[in-house]
Amino acid sequence: MKKVLITSIAYPHPPDVVDGLRPFMYGKLARRNITPLIASAYMNPASIDELYNMADGVIFSGGADLDPGLYHQRPRETTSNTEPKRDKLEWDIVQRVFADKKPCIGICRGMQLLNVCAGGTLHQVLGEVHPTENHGGGTHENKPKELIDFDIVVSPDTQLYNLLGCGMVTVVCNHHQCIDALGDGFIASAHSPAGVVEVIEHVDADFFCFGIQSHPEVVLESGMSNVFDAFAQAL
Repeated sequence: MKKVLITSIAYPHPPDVVDGLRPFMYGKLARRNITPLIASAYMNPASIDELYNMADGVIFSGGADLDPGLYHQRPRETTSNTEPKRDKLEWDIVQRVFADKKPCIGICRGMQLLNVCAGGTLHQVLGEVHPTENHGGGTHENKPKELIDFDIVVSPDTQLYNLLGCGMVTVVCNHHQCIDALGDGFIASAHSPAGVVEVIEHVDADFFCFGIQSHPEVVLESGMSNVFDAFAQAL
């Protein structure tokens, strides 16, 4: 079986998280004959290095907001629960992934992480730049977070379009921040109707690297299942 390093959602866990991941993520991997290797920011560097070397690919999971200092901004009032230890761990792993071209997927925070590590930036308050859309993650008006179904538009002439075979797909969203400037080497391959970047992909065809702003791991299979199939094949 192939092995994938997954950075765990840090404590305190949301109620639907088990052993650092949402249960359906374990199911997604099992269906594709992939063994998860869970990495925590509280493990020693030698252990992380061993797990990385064992892994055929990497998944960067969701979680707390990134420290805005990583993209040269000061925190806004709605940016909270940052995890400096996890930021450092994942930053180092992403740089190795980029150098090694190890197949990877970033989910929610993970997509934002990939973008920032490549020199991109984020909008800390999605509701200020796209006030007409509800992405389930609250806004500057302190609306509560929730998981919502949301249709996104897939750009033609992208790897994502080739994988999905359609120009629109329904995803499950829950985010209050979004990509501003794209990082080097990335293009946006799907947007919300108002223009929020929902999927990014690397331009290097030999490097399987996707960022997904939504949460395909909250259901066993979804409109993004073909991306996970392609990820498994790339390992």
